[in-house]
Amino acid sequence: MSELFEPYVEVLQVISGPYDNELGQVWNVCLIRDFHSKDTYEEEYFYSDMQQAMDDVSRLKKTGSFLIDALGNTKQDHHDNKARKVLEDV
Repeated sequence: MSELFEPYVEVLQVISGPYDNELGQVWNVCLIRDFHSKDTYEEEYFYSDMQQAMDDVSRLKKTGSFLIDALGNTKQDHHDNKARKVLEDV
């Protein structure tokens, strides 16, 4: 990842999940705070597998809230030059 990290939202909490369905989709319902407006709302984030969804649950328990960019990458992901697991948000 060559671009700079630009915070988009702060993941405050996993409200529920992770979930999966018969189509193999995995997601968490999260409490999110918009980085610029500071508005708080619920958002579904989809992952490539259950372990990666659980990683966010563990991260929140260990370190508290964290910032992600518009593509779901953290500042650490940018530093490590890797793409994160969030596939899309609905």
